[in-house]
Amino acid sequence: MEISNRCGVTIQQVQCFFPECPVGSNNGRIIINAYIENKQQLEYSIDGGVSFFASHIFENLSPGAYTIIVQPLNDRECALEYGTVELPAPLCREQCDSVDETCGTLLYPGDMVFAGFDNNIHFGTDRIVLSILTNIKPGTAFIIANVIYEGGAAVGQRTNKWMASGTMDTGAIASHKIVYIGNTTIPSGAVICFDLPSHDSGLGMLAQNFKINGIFSSDFCVSDNGNTSLPRVNINTRKPDALFILQGHWTFHPDHATLCGRVISGIQQGASWLTLASGVSIPSRISRIHPQIACLSIQALTSPSSTASYFSLMGNANPSLGYLEQATNFELWSRVEKVTGKNDLPSFVCSPSAKK
Repeated sequence: MEISNRCGVTIQQVQCFFPECPVGSNNGRIIINAYIENKQQLEYSIDGGVSFFASHIFENLSPGAYTIIVQPLNDRECALEYGTVELPAPLCREQCDSVDETCGTLLYPGDMVFAGFDNNIHFGTDRIVLSILTNIKPGTAFIIANVIYEGGAAVGQRTNKWMASGTMDTGAIASHKIVYIGNTTIPSGAVICFDLPSHDSGLGMLAQNFKINGIFSSDFCVSDNGNTSLPRVNINTRKPDALFILQGHWTFHPDHATLCGRVISGIQQGASWLTLASGVSIPSRISRIHPQIACLSIQALTSPSSTASYFSLMGNANPSLGYLEQATNFELWSRVEKVTGKNDLPSFVCSPSAKK
């Protein structure tokens, strides 16, 4: 994303190279590509203007958030702020060998709910916000999947089939298994944020950039447990789309999958959930609502376009039924109207303790 100001300062691109394994290497890099019309000397800051440097390359960086500012030498009046970029902690394979999630939490509908999303950050990457309404023990696993429920079913017919969203290859399901491998329990009332990369992000295809209450975390292992060569889970910005949080395991068939487990939460973006009173076409991006989450799902009736939406999170350690009822009523969510291609969710959405 290229931006300029009245002084002729232009930031063409900010390249982020995430810290690599093992955890603690602190080998991230940020490269700022910028110029000024009159070819003055520029100086660069990654700490919001506290300090400036002549070099546009910053190395040996730890995971964290960095606020980018470029200005002509010693000229604060012509400073151009790019915004905040993030270097997440790496998810390292050596942490994920022989992960056994069987000792973790058994989740039920409403234990973990969608509480926000931005479907177009960093060129199509999505940010997902989950509100945790039960303690999450080490070893807990859950699934996020781009699927529709009971595709092809006629009016009044129950099939319990899951299918890929929006494609004739209905058995090609995109699904990620996420395992929490931290040493301590994530308490009820916490918020987990993570990103779902786009095809062209250059960051790989699986969920990444995890935070717990706004703090970067490498305590999650992510694996592809779907049935497609392109395992991207993502929210479409032009057409309706459905996302589900589940727990259990898939059994794949040629044209569909079945789930042994539970459906925890769901979002239908850009359309109304279909019910048992409606048939479900194939292909489709509009899902039938699952009977387990009929009262614990979100119907995001916004136009399918670049959108950031969230439910106001209070960090309540003992959330009430009223919280659930409000969090799953999309009409009570806030919507960020101005979408710039960066993270448009306010900082307090991923960090419930942050001041508004």
